[in-house]
Amino acid sequence: MKIDSNEIAALIKAEIQGYESKLETDDVGTVITVGDGIALCYGLDQAMLGELLVFPNDVYGMVMNLNRDNVGAVLLGSDNQIEEGDTVKRTHKVVEVPVGDGLLGRVVNALGEPLDGKGAVPFTKTRPVERIAPGVMTRKSVDTPLETGIKAIDAMISKLNHPKEAAECRFKIRLEEFKEYGLDVLSQFESFVEKEEGFTKAPVNYEGIRVNIHREGIDGWLLLRMSLHDPILPLNIETKQEGGVEQIKAWIRPFFEQFERLDITSLF
Repeated sequence: MKIDSNEIAALIKAEIQGYESKLETDDVGTVITVGDGIALCYGLDQAMLGELLVFPNDVYGMVMNLNRDNVGAVLLGSDNQIEEGDTVKRTHKVVEVPVGDGLLGRVVNALGEPLDGKGAVPFTKTRPVERIAPGVMTRKSVDTPLETGIKAIDAMISKLNHPKEAAECRFKIRLEEFKEYGLDVLSQFESFVEKEEGFTKAPVNYEGIRVNIHREGIDGWLLLRMSLHDPILPLNIETKQEGGVEQIKAWIRPFFEQFERLDITSLF
């Protein structure tokens, strides 16, 4: 059989022309220790706090510690399937879960993956697992009783059956007078509390005064304290009765009105 060198050359040229270089890179590390749902991984120097990691056997982890020589990850699955020396890969994204009405009535795992056998969870948005929660003052007040229907539970958690009102006020003071003037206000407020009917001072572990209030059908508390960095005196008020916050403000208003260098517009 005669070999046609031109035909062979043509085939080689065709293969070379159709060749596409596909270079894929992965940022990978090695598991050095694992146990109690925690894995320490070496070689992931660029990992982010809260990043999602992929371990063998479809086990995921979340970076929680960024150490000098390794990273610590919480395993979002069984650690029985992970061994020392296993390869772990970065995903270059923080842990997120789906959010929306599609999750109502569904059973999902820590990553929002369905466990109830009803198929994929429909969603259009995701939200990071580690995020700053809204401040207490920006949240809607509790105004609806939460009842499970189980008497033993409802009896133990009686606070769930009481709506509450909350308010936060901040009295501004000129910076140059802040420390001395603020302490003077606190000292005089302590004397004011001792004379008021239904006001009982409670201990606190910082520079401030907490007062429990039981007066004229109003149950609640208030906290006046020193801010560590800003020239303000934050005041927090909370009650269980509707309109209780405004009533407490009315009781303490005469005290704060006597201080000309206090800006009380946020209170009244």
